[in-house]
Amino acid sequence: MSSVEPNKLYKALTLLVFLLLSTALGTLFRWNSQILHIPSFALPMIVLFWLPYALAAAFSLSRSVITASRSDVRIVVLLIFFYMVAGLVLFVSRQYFSIGYLAIYCPSSIVAFFAINRYFATDIKPDTFALARVGNYQILEPYFSRLTLLDSPLPHGVDHSTTLVIDYSGSMSDPWKRAVTQEVLNNRPILSTEELYEILNERVLVGDFSGQFLFFTPDRILYFLVKRILDIALSSVLLILLFLPLVVILIAVRLSSEGLPIFSQERVGYRGRIFTLFKIRTMLEHQTNDSVNFTQDKDSRITPLGRWLRKYRIDEWPQFINVLRGDMSLIGPRPEQVPLARKFENEIPYYSIRHNVKPGITGWAQIKQGYVDSQAPTHTKLEYDLYYLKNAGLFLDLWISMHTLVVILLKKGAR
Repeated sequence: MSSVEPNKLYKALTLLVFLLLSTALGTLFRWNSQILHIPSFALPMIVLFWLPYALAAAFSLSRSVITASRSDVRIVVLLIFFYMVAGLVLFVSRQYFSIGYLAIYCPSSIVAFFAINRYFATDIKPDTFALARVGNYQILEPYFSRLTLLDSPLPHGVDHSTTLVIDYSGSMSDPWKRAVTQEVLNNRPILSTEELYEILNERVLVGDFSGQFLFFTPDRILYFLVKRILDIALSSVLLILLFLPLVVILIAVRLSSEGLPIFSQERVGYRGRIFTLFKIRTMLEHQTNDSVNFTQDKDSRITPLGRWLRKYRIDEWPQFINVLRGDMSLIGPRPEQVPLARKFENEIPYYSIRHNVKPGITGWAQIKQGYVDSQAPTHTKLEYDLYYLKNAGLFLDLWISMHTLVVILLKKGAR
């Protein structure tokens, strides 16, 4: 038995457990009954809505680790589509269905399915991948203990589920070229070292970055259109809900320290355009002009009230106005101060590419890395930003939103 089989068994069991949990949540909400005590009249509905989940799980389990990580969003989209088909079948056939049950079961099962796929995509066993010592293979050095290292082409008898990883840009010897060609004919999964780096680190290697995915293909144009509609709708609702608390906080800021309660600053936005970003002032008034420097831990410039506002990201609330104006999006790379952006553009290759999407209130780099206070982490932050640009989609945005809430609740990463 290969090491991949138990991994798939764990994934199958996890998918089953979360299917039952999603069903249990729905039954508790709708019928206020014991867990999984399903009324007989509801069985056709539940079984019909189990089928799409089972088909999506079977398809996901049939894929290799890398293929599953690449197609998880598409699988989830199909899952949503078949849920809609199942609902239409129930409606047309006049079978019993419960909107309350489905409102709990469908979203929770979709989120669980996506989260499970993402988790197992990076659960790598040592013989899942065989890394050829060719070209720039050292970029995977932190993972050598989890990989099978090859000084020569794959020997006969290696499990067919093992993925060959090789640096295509490196100078391959003729034996390696023939071996790779044969493995392609044998339908063995093959990855470049950069692709595996991206999967394991969830960021794109800057030195080998290719920007082909940044062009606005039809599917990405539709995504950005839908995203803009959601930005307007959600920021409008949040501004209405937060209006009174925001007024109280602004008054408290004004009374607790001298200066205007709203702090504005020029930032670099979409396509390099300069815009004015709004925040609740958290520093002493005479220190705000010095904020071009990185904020340090326990920074003396920050007021006691400002430190509390930063801890819960409340100081970012006025940026919903920036979202409504079109300067920003809810999700995207964080906008940088103009002097720092110009500095990084001169020192870090490809830095400006992060401006190819609208900056966001939160983003992939924020939930994966937290606050950056020097150039070295900024280089890593750019790799996270490029990963977001490459994989941007509604479900990745949903994933970032959920993680952001966790980060805020745990009070992690604030300065």
